[in-house]
Parts: sequence; C-alpha cells; structure tokens
Amino acid sequence: MPAPEVTGVRHGLYRDDANLLLASRVVVDMTGLTDWTWFTLTSPDRLVFDLSPAVFGGGVGHLPVGDGLVRAVRWAAHPGERVRVVLDLTRPAAHRSFRLVDPPRLVIDVDRLEVTLYSHERARLEVLPLDEYLIGVLAAEVPPTFQAEALRAQAVAARTYTLRRLRTFGGRGCSVHPGADVCSDPAHCQGYSSPERLRDSWREDYDALRGRLAAAVSDTHNLFVAYGPRPAEAVYHSTCGGHTASSAEVWGQSLPYLEGVPCEYCRISPGYRETRRLSLAEARRRLMAEFFAVKETTASGRTRRAEVAGCSFTGSELRDRLGLASTLIESVSGDLAVTTRGSGHGVGLCQWGAEGQARLGRSYREILRYYYPGTDLRGVRFVSGAGGGAPGPGKPDSPSPEGPGEPQPVVVIDPGHGGVDPGAVGPRGTYEKDVNLAVSLAAAEALTGRVEVHLTRREDETVSLRRRTDLANEKKAVLFLSVHANGSVRPEAGGTETYHFPGSRLGGLLARAVQRRLLEALRRRDRGVKEADFFVLRETICPAALAEVLFLTNPEEEALLRDPRVQGKVGRALAAAVLDYLAEVR
Repeated sequence: MPAPEVTGVRHGLYRDDANLLLASRVVVDMTGLTDWTWFTLTSPDRLVFDLSPAVFGGGVGHLPVGDGLVRAVRWAAHPGERVRVVLDLTRPAAHRSFRLVDPPRLVIDVDRLEVTLYSHERARLEVLPLDEYLIGVLAAEVPPTFQAEALRAQAVAARTYTLRRLRTFGGRGCSVHPGADVCSDPAHCQGYSSPERLRDSWREDYDALRGRLAAAVSDTHNLFVAYGPRPAEAVYHSTCGGHTASSAEVWGQSLPYLEGVPCEYCRISPGYRETRRLSLAEARRRLMAEFFAVKETTASGRTRRAEVAGCSFTGSELRDRLGLASTLIESVSGDLAVTTRGSGHGVGLCQWGAEGQARLGRSYREILRYYYPGTDLRGVRFVSGAGGGAPGPGKPDSPSPEGPGEPQPVVVIDPGHGGVDPGAVGPRGTYEKDVNLAVSLAAAEALTGRVEVHLTRREDETVSLRRRTDLANEKKAVLFLSVHANGSVRPEAGGTETYHFPGSRLGGLLARAVQRRLLEALRRRDRGVKEADFFVLRETICPAALAEVLFLTNPEEEALLRDPRVQGKVGRALAAAVLDYLAEVR
C-alpha cells in the first residue's frame, strides 16, 4: 500500500470563544492518514514534525506566514518515506496536534494568546504571551517554594482572572490604564514581577525557582475555572484566617461560587495572626479618637461596622485607616493594639490554605473546587512550548519524549432512529430522525479538533441498536451520547430531559452535563436527569447518556427543532457538554 502523500500546507488563525483560545493553525493536507512525532529546536525557535510513512514529490515546500508568531512553514521529503514539516517561530509556544479523517489532514495549533499589561515597574504597556505573564504573576503573588499542587492551583486562578479581563474575548480590561487588559498593581489587578526583577532578587536560584513556576503554568496550560459558559471571577488572597469571606459581605455582590468556606489550612501562614500597635497620638490622627468598638460582624467573623467615638466605620474603612492586615479583628487591647487574623480581602482562593491542603496531599483540582464551589475546570490541552531538542539541523530521528501525537479521546455520537424508523413525527410532519441527524452533525463539527468523533450514522439509513453500541465498544470510546427528540400523545407536553443507566456514576455525570448545557441553550422546561434501562445505555461499555432535546409533538417545540439555527445551537451545546464531562473526569 503506497505511503500517504502530502499534497499541500495551509495556514490561518483559529479562534475558540468557548474555550478562550487563539491559535496559529497550520493544516497539512494528505491523501491518507499517517503517524507523526515532533520536537522543538531553539536559536532560532522551531517546531518540527516528522510524518511517517509519508511522501512529498514537490521538492521543498515553503509557505510565508508572518502572523507575529509563525514566520513561515517549510516541508520536504526525507529518506525512509518521511516528510518533515518545520514551523519557524518568533518565540517558543505551546501547541497541540491532531488528525482529521475526512479528508485526511494533520492540524497543528500554536498558542498565540497574549496579554497587554500595564507595568508599574516600567511605567508602560507591554504585550506578553499569556504563559510568560502568568509566571511573573505567580512570582509576585506566592512563594516559589510552595508545593507543586498549590502553585498549579494559583496558576489556574491567575489564568482565570486574566482571561475574564482579556479584551480579545470581550473582557473589560484594566479600568485604570486605557489599552491594558491588566496592570501589575496587586491592589487593583494582579501582582507581576519582571524577569529582570526576579534575577536581581533570586540571583543564583533564578533558574530553579522560575522553573518551578513555569512548570505549574505549563502543567495547567489553558485550564480555567468556569461557572456555566464563562470564566469565574477567580479572586484570591493571601490568608483567610480560618474562614473565607463571601463576595456579598466584602463587595456587596453575591456570586454562588464565592460563598465563604471554613479553612483551617492556612494556620501555617506567617501572616495568620498579626498585631498592629498604635500610640494614642497616632490613633487620634488616624481615627480622630482614641478607642473603637466592633459593633457588627459578617458571617465569616469579619468587621462589618465599628463605632469610633460616636462615628461609624465599615470594616474596610477601618482596615485602611489603621493599616490592618485584614478586617477579621480578634482583639483590641493596650493603648491601641489591634490583633487580626488573616491577610487580604478573604474572598475566593486562600493561597496559604491552598499550600496547607497541598501539604495534605490534595490536588490542585480538589483545592480549586473547595474554594470555588460549584465550578468546573475547562480548557483544551496543549503541549508545553519548552524546548526539548538540541539546536541545529542534526536532530536525531528518534521520537521526542512525548512520542507520537497525543491520542485524542474517542467520542461516539448516536443520531437516534433513521432509515425505515422515523422516530417521533411532529404535527407539521417533521421526522425525528432528520432532527437527530442535523443536531448530531453540528455537535460533531463543534468537537472537531478536540476529540476523535465517530457517528453511528451520517445519513438517513437504518442502523440497529446493536450496531450502534458495538461501534462505541469497538472504538474504545470514552463516552456514548445518543441524540433524540421526545414525543407524547399530549401536545402540551414539553421540555428537556436526559437519561443514564441506573447506578452509573459517570453516566450520571455525563447526563447532568448534557442537561445543564441544553437548558442553557434552549431555556425550556427542565424535566430533569433520569435513569432508564435503555438498550444503548445498558450495552455500551463506556459511560452513556441519552438526550431527549425537546418534544417534537409539541407545536412550539417542533418549530424550534425545525430551525437550522436552533439545530446548530443544540449541537454546540451537546459538544460543550462532552467537553465539560471530559474536563471533569480527566
């Protein structure tokens, strides 16, 4: 059988608003599928892919790009039925690579997401790759000697905070510095330390300490804390002092994932307890009085209102006037000795609490879910851009440590019914089998490049239930999703419901993700997540769910299901649910 031939190389920009990605995309068109290995080179920076078996009969191919990250793409045949594709880069960058089947293609996405930072250190705007910026954030916000899992938790929180503000994806940017996404003032945005400052500070330890922070950023690349379809407001602070605060008690805005949680893990913090002593003269100058009393506290024990010589101060005002570490006041004694617990506003991730939990063996995922309850982790996995090969053209032909292109999880989507089985029929004659196929094709398209998708049918054909489940089992799928429209003798029946096999924990997890995404997309009646002994749920080895999107027998819902725009919207919602599930279990 002849080796697949490389027929051309294309370039474009790839944007994924759902996962907040911006990438330079290189597509290698081929006559068939093949395997590949990759490695990086430096001085200058290059990303090299070896496709084998593969041939190219056009001599040397060259595609000028110049998009700010990828300068050019070159490719040529090498001995042993191998084609080498080289991406010339302006800097190291993370990437992912995957194959598409129909038609055969190798797709390479190189991460080009950048942050516009207002640097107070340099008094100017700077544009930095997101990961480089995050390394500087971690250096400014937490000790670099923190446990690896605590550093990873901080990296995800800082990335989420940044993504929510990126103007590229509709964020508000920095309200103080026009043109900036964020600034380096930790009192306003996030702290940031430049490489130059860190070299001066860390000296001979620079490479080792920066390496620890870079690993935390790389290990969590593209992951962010999500609540629903958007990044959460992933605020954080140094030390909560025993209980984190809710956003409502600190800022007057209630967010369900920023409710206070008990935290005894930050007792190891050097700032857990602090006493601030002021002379009577200093107290008089700062408060216009020589005493105060805490009159009201919040649910987490922080000062809501203090009374000073008949005047009322909020806890934040008192903290600012006295220069206290927090508003969690433990005692007041002496001339004016105020003992507080904790440091910072107390909302969200407690950094020293994360360190305490990491020392107990908890993962960064567990830590983030503890401090941001009800959230999920989302993002598309890329490979670190750190150089792995020696400079120069003489790179050995052996695979890189990562080996062949990272295999993608296999997902099987099942458009219910088909062929001689029309399924439910709407009052206007709409066949369920047609709706199911349109929705499934839209879902498969939205998942392209993220997972390896197989459909049990791509046209109007009869497929037995056994063939549907056999496909999932033969492909060793990580999940099976069957798409249906509901029916009832009562035309008023309507809404969305999703099923999983009784007792299947992962099936239930998948079903809940599907139900949640469909409700967000359609805003129809929530009929709930249910258990059922359906054949396709019982006979699949992998976790499975069956979605009844809407009732085709309901005239209003039939009109929705007939609309191609709604079909596409439902397909994208199902794709998002698949990615939600995979992010949860991986």
